Amino acid sequence: MSVAPSAGRIIDHVVILVADLDAARDAMAALGFTVLPRGGHPIFGTANHTIMFDDSYIELLSIAAPGTVNQYQQDYIAAGGGLLGLSLATPDADETAARLARQGIDAIAPMDFERPVETPAGRLSAQFRTLHLSAPLGFAGYGFFCAHLTPEVVWLPDRPAHPNGATTISGVTMRALPILPRHALAEVAEPGATGPMPLIGDRPILAINVARVPDHHDARAAGFSFSQGARGIALHHPALGEVELVLVLS
Repeated sequence: MSVAPSAGRIIDHVVILVADLDAARDAMAALGFTVLPRGGHPIFGTANHTIMFDDSYIELLSIAAPGTVNQYQQDYIAAGGGLLGLSLATPDADETAARLARQGIDAIAPMDFERPVETPAGRLSAQFRTLHLSAPLGFAGYGFFCAHLTPEVVWLPDRPAHPNGATTISGVTMRALPILPRHALAEVAEPGATGPMPLIGDRPILAINVARVPDHHDARAAGFSFSQGARGIALHHPALGEVELVLVLS
């Protein structure tokens, strides 16, 4: 198993904002995902769990200490929560900022932050440099680039596999805002990047490749509603807010 994802990715991770972090963790575990121990972002007053894949990950995020710094997230939870953030991959946030500026795309200056990660070797610090896009991209939520300064702390080499055989995020659709997007997502992606390109649609959808899907009875027992679609099994859970999880057999 690789320690860090390969270069050329488009999607780094997605953020699902939830009211009850424990309930969201349990819901994802019931689908056969391995959810890593709780972490957090002290400077933002938030707590999280991550679900790691070979080249990307899901972040379950909630409010740990309500305040002005996370008022936006509080309002989003009050409105139902769900798929909120889309993080695009970059090897160099400063280089990406310069490229976007040349294209006339507004972004906030890159910033560094860190969060604690519980590992078999003890508590370590995961460090990032992020670049948040200030111009609306046409979806309900926020978009940003993430450069991992310590990928070996985020993608631990001995992290446990998922019981459902999940390997990657195969697609993300963000809910459209009632405005025309100023910039298409393709314009902000890294040059030469490969992989699934996020889409903008009428409802938020997160598609994940898995080797096994849960039994319908097990899904019902865990509080999920589901339907069989052309792409795979679509599931909803109240603890995960407004997001449709589509499990696609790989």
